[in-house]
Amino acid sequence: MLARHHSVVAAVLLVIGAPATGRTTPPMRQDQSAADAVAAAKSSPLLELADAYYEAYAALDLERMVTFLADDVQFRDPTLHLFPGETIDAQAGLMVDGIDQVRAMLGQVFANESLLGLSWEVANRFASGNYVVLQGSFHQELDGRLLGTRERVLRISTTFVTVLEIVDGKIRSQTDYVDYGQLSRQLAPE
Repeated sequence: MLARHHSVVAAVLLVIGAPATGRTTPPMRQDQSAADAVAAAKSSPLLELADAYYEAYAALDLERMVTFLADDVQFRDPTLHLFPGETIDAQAGLMVDGIDQVRAMLGQVFANESLLGLSWEVANRFASGNYVVLQGSFHQELDGRLLGTRERVLRISTTFVTVLEIVDGKIRSQTDYVDYGQLSRQLAPE
């Protein structure tokens, strides 16, 4: 079972220093500068691209998703080997290179008949340089009957961190870190 995870949206911590001139700025002005900086950070082009990418992901829209990817994209999940039943190199985890291979891997995930839906709750996110970092909870709805459970719809959640490297308006790399132990406990037979 390939991991179906990721994420989007939330908080940035900014530290704003005193002016280099040594003069102090009235408190109202400092507060306004901080508010402007936070607003700008929350609406950066990198965060907007990440949001659009994850909207396509949640809609299981593979063709739209790949429009955000660079031709030489690298998809990594060094924690996937921790998921029971995966036959992935224990040292490297999941490594997929190139847009065609990433498309094939995501197509396999989306074709899974048990997958009914995906969503993310992003608790923290920020953009720094060419990187977007997202941390939060990933939620899946699965057809429990196909997984051998009594429940018609099985809802599972886990925590994740995703790091996207964005260059020239395209995602060059995506690295996911997922708590697969949390997922396996939820999928364990009762």
